[in-house]
Amino acid sequence: MARLGYRRFVLLSVLCVLIAVSVLATAGTVAVAQDNTQDTSATGVETRDAPCAEFRVSPESPVVGERIRLTVTPPHRPSCKVHYVDGYIESYLWYFGDSPVAGDSGRTAVVTFEEPGEYTIGLEARDHLGVTTLHEKTIRVTEAVPRAMFTHSPEELSVGQEVEFDASSSFIPDGDIGGYTWEMGDGTTATGETVSHSYDETGEYDVTLTVEGNGVEETTTETVTVGDVSPVADIQMDADPDDITVDDTVTFDGSGSHSTDGEILNHTWEFGDGGTAEGETAEYSYTEPGAYEMTLEVDDGEDTATATKRVTVISRTPEPQVSYSPQEPVAGSPMTFDASDSHSPDGEIQQVVWEFGDGNEAVGMEVEHTYDEPGEYEVTVEVDDGVESASGSFSVTVGEEESQGMPGFGAVAALAALLLALVAVVAGRRR
Repeated sequence: MARLGYRRFVLLSVLCVLIAVSVLATAGTVAVAQDNTQDTSATGVETRDAPCAEFRVSPESPVVGERIRLTVTPPHRPSCKVHYVDGYIESYLWYFGDSPVAGDSGRTAVVTFEEPGEYTIGLEARDHLGVTTLHEKTIRVTEAVPRAMFTHSPEELSVGQEVEFDASSSFIPDGDIGGYTWEMGDGTTATGETVSHSYDETGEYDVTLTVEGNGVEETTTETVTVGDVSPVADIQMDADPDDITVDDTVTFDGSGSHSTDGEILNHTWEFGDGGTAEGETAEYSYTEPGAYEMTLEVDDGEDTATATKRVTVISRTPEPQVSYSPQEPVAGSPMTFDASDSHSPDGEIQQVVWEFGDGNEAVGMEVEHTYDEPGEYEVTVEVDDGVESASGSFSVTVGEEESQGMPGFGAVAALAALLLALVAVVAGRRR
């Protein structure tokens, strides 16, 4: 009985194991059916999802004649597997139009449609196992429409002032603008790519431009502000504002200033260095080099206006720059004086004259001089560029003449020989 019980126990155990294996195998089959992957433990073969074929269209709202770029994009869906563990996408094929028609191959393509309408674009991806997937998008191609754009000048307007409106920046892709219509905001209209207009009253005016092309119109509106009438200040001068010489007389002219509602009554000049003047014209000289911001203020009895101009004043006087060596000279030894670093705004230095302070002179860019006596000497140098000259001075301290020092070897030898001779004579006499 015990043996029979043991056999029953073994048979029941084997039966339970078989039932568990069967249940697990069935569950595995269901899971694989859901994600399209088979069990590889027995066969070593794995099936894969079909490749994805997602792509991007740029621009998203194209117009007739515009180049449309198509680009394969990485998928965003987790179930869309572009790359496999052991596989790859072998090819892409594009389709254009309402029916599948073979197009370009590759990860990118370009297409242009010459008629407006809806077009279906397809991308077929084929993997290394020959499995294909087709992804389609429908785009709408519209007629090219004009773009209305304009500018106006000047930006700040006064009553009665002429302003120009310019629509030359308007365009239509692959076409020409057929017409320009303006509404000036004060009840008047005009036509043309550029128009001129003036306003009789102050205020804000909405100016509207309408352009036409390909049978389509587009409008744009900008607001212009017209202010009170004010005079305009204008500065003219008889010299280059970037090249005025110190002490030269410059004539400043404000006669170009004007007012739309009367005459200019007063002209007030400020030259930027503290100097001022009154009158339609003014003459002025700057005494120091530098950059100055000068202004003109005009007054028509009701309003004022100012204009500014930056002027640069330079000195044309040559500047001497000298050096000498040695730096610690002594009497009886020659010195070198050098003025080659001197310069002139008008050109080259043509002559250099030296006065050494001991009554001697020399001419030249580089000269030599020897002081006979020690002392303090005031050296003067004058440089001339052919237009103007300038001079400068500096002190030179000359030391004592160097001593002769110990007698030379020859003198020592002669003295030694003389002493030896004397010794010899004395020695002879003693014998």
